[in-house]
Amino acid sequence: MNPQPDKINFLWKIRVLFVYFICAILDLGFSIYAIGVYLIFYNAPKLRFEIISASMRLMMRMLFLRIIPALGLYKIKISGCKIGSIQNGKTIFVANHTSWLDPFIMLALVPRAGILLKAKYARRSIAILTKIFDFIYVKEGDVNSANAVLERARNVILKGENLIVFPEGKRGLNGRLGDFKKLAFKLSKDTNAPIAPICIHFNSIILGKRDNDFYLKQGVEISVEILPQLNPSDFKDVDSLSARVYCDISKAVAKYKK
Repeated sequence: MNPQPDKINFLWKIRVLFVYFICAILDLGFSIYAIGVYLIFYNAPKLRFEIISASMRLMMRMLFLRIIPALGLYKIKISGCKIGSIQNGKTIFVANHTSWLDPFIMLALVPRAGILLKAKYARRSIAILTKIFDFIYVKEGDVNSANAVLERARNVILKGENLIVFPEGKRGLNGRLGDFKKLAFKLSKDTNAPIAPICIHFNSIILGKRDNDFYLKQGVEISVEILPQLNPSDFKDVDSLSARVYCDISKAVAKYKK
């Protein structure tokens, strides 16, 4: 005898709530840990960054690539180029953006990375981490903020770190690729940092701009494809580099939609 739909829904909601609880505990715990590392290694900023970055990536990998899939909230498959084969530092990782999960997946994948996010991500513990870690957040429509973001992002690259950017600047609707802003590609040309395009595809979007149900959907599959990196010196200007990255990610998105 099959379980009744109401019982299935109830058990699913309990499972989702349990995952939210785990995320909240880890969020708080990591904030306390990061503050402790910051204070202990206050006079050693490079070592401090290495410790926090490695710890955060380990936590993200365990949570979003292992624990949550094991609990059945979604399946995730990673394909394409190996992150280890990509230059470890001074690389700009560019991805499409459809879900609140995208930044966490990217942080789980990319080592020694700062990340460019909209200001609304800078809440609670993230607001603390922006002070001690390379979270660069953007306030829309603020010219002074945009100039500061560009300068700080350049410093991240020049320090030898990786940078994660979502060039659409916001979550797209229904998985469609939006227009790219030029910041990542200008940085690439200015600093000679290669671009590593990444396609993130959801067979059924969760935590998206419209599909934002608190209890999520069942049967979600996430495909992450790491595309071949591009050298900025192979392109004559920012626009041609941006167009090529857009084309590569767009083709990968279309492939998964078939």
